Amino acid sequence: MSTERISAQYVNRTYLGTICQQNVYTPNASTLEMWVCDLNDKIYCVGGWNGQVGIKQCDVFDPETSQWTNIAPLLTGQCRAGVCSMNGLVFAAGGCDAWNCLSSVEVYDPQTDTWTYIKNMITARRGCGLAMFKDKLYAVGGSDGTHSLCSTEIYDSVEKTWTPGPNMTTSRANVGIAVIGSRLYAVGGFSGKTFLNSIEYLDDKTDEWTTFVPKFSSNQTDEEKELVSNDSEDDSANGDDLRSENNDSSNLSIENCGEALVAS
Repeated sequence: MSTERISAQYVNRTYLGTICQQNVYTPNASTLEMWVCDLNDKIYCVGGWNGQVGIKQCDVFDPETSQWTNIAPLLTGQCRAGVCSMNGLVFAAGGCDAWNCLSSVEVYDPQTDTWTYIKNMITARRGCGLAMFKDKLYAVGGSDGTHSLCSTEIYDSVEKTWTPGPNMTTSRANVGIAVIGSRLYAVGGFSGKTFLNSIEYLDDKTDEWTTFVPKFSSNQTDEEKELVSNDSEDDSANGDDLRSENNDSSNLSIENCGEALVAS
């Protein structure tokens, strides 16, 4: 099984849910909202929530052996951190410790089994989508604990700096993200007022977010087609664009980006 195309955030609702059903792993029932990424054909589970605070625990799953191994704990207990792999390392950005959103970023090196801090993000955020795109780390959307966010910021591992990126057209907390070809896709999420089924993408040439309109299959029902169409209308009616008072792009509020699926 190749894990190169697997990277989901809410482990309990996605990959872990499947392997638990197969009796591969029984997670601690009190631990929720672990976030994961893939690296070297293994799946890394980072942090989580025990019902009171974010936790430091991290584990790695090897699909070849169906074995779980504890790895070094995070430096800061957290849940809903954006997690992804880049350049042989695992990055955990933002999240929340208990009720406070974090701007801190930690990096795990599997060669030394250690976590280290790198430069903080510009904005604290939980549930952000995190992905490698154009050889840089993109933190997308999320929540600052009060509002869902439309902003993006970019980490350059050479310069070791975060810079503001282009704003999405819609605020998206707990957004799913995927890199496919030359585009970074943002799927669904929570606008702050409603759950979304809309999609937008960032093109590597234009460096702008564009609404993605899926092509309907011939066997799709009229109700399904109408649902997709109505979602974008609802966003506009609810003020979920860059002009919304909840989406002050000048503050680069990028927190709370959630579930993410990263394909490569």
